[in-house]
Amino acid sequence: MQKAPMIKPLLRPLLVLTLLAVTAPSFAQAPMADVIGRWVNPKKTAVVDTAPCPGAPDKLCGTVVCASPHAIEKAREKGTASLVGTQLLEKLEYRASDKRWRGKVFVPDFPGRFGAVMTPMPGGDKAEVKGCAFAGLICKRQMWERVSTAKQCSGFLRKED
Repeated sequence: MQKAPMIKPLLRPLLVLTLLAVTAPSFAQAPMADVIGRWVNPKKTAVVDTAPCPGAPDKLCGTVVCASPHAIEKAREKGTASLVGTQLLEKLEYRASDKRWRGKVFVPDFPGRFGAVMTPMPGGDKAEVKGCAFAGLICKRQMWERVSTAKQCSGFLRKED
């Protein structure tokens, strides 16, 4: 009978840990909704669709779905054969500590992959996308705007199915 009182104090932390384990996935998924969608760059020369990465649903990827003829040609000159269909954002992971998505970004006009940070802005219609090279010594930022319909791609070349 003396062992029963020892079990009771252990049950409360076990119950709390079980509850956290069951509810944690719902907390982790909430930020994904803030960044999934269709975004246009500041010059309105490229539109990117963001979604969970294939095979890694907890990470974010972004693919060019349409681009201006000039953007396509500029990327081609720098070695990207087909800008439309190119994955720009690669395996961004959410970090709750700073409420940002971190991973890699492919920059077609300076062909290479660099550290990336995507920060959704309050209101949900803008996100800052930043890529940095050389351990953060050289960075470029863009403020992407969310576009709600495919009509935002009019005037751009589209990926052929």
